[in-house]
Amino acid sequence: MRNISGSTLMLSIQAIKEEIKKYRSLVKTETIDDPEEFELLILSYTRAMNELESLYQIEFEDSVNLPSFDELTKDLYE
Repeated sequence: MRNISGSTLMLSIQAIKEEIKKYRSLVKTETIDDPEEFELLILSYTRAMNELESLYQIEFEDSVNLPSFDELTKDLYE
């Protein structure tokens, strides 16, 4: 497996979080033709975030300047 820095993981998680929030918002507005397509996108992004979470936890344990995964994703489930 390739090495990836904690800061790159953090930025990736934040970007994925924003995409999930954007697509959830679109689904809630009900102005889209195919909400199932967006639900599949949300699921794909969620799966990617879950994969990154395990890598991030390893980096977080070895770092003093990274926020916890929960801090990064705290507003995702509000």
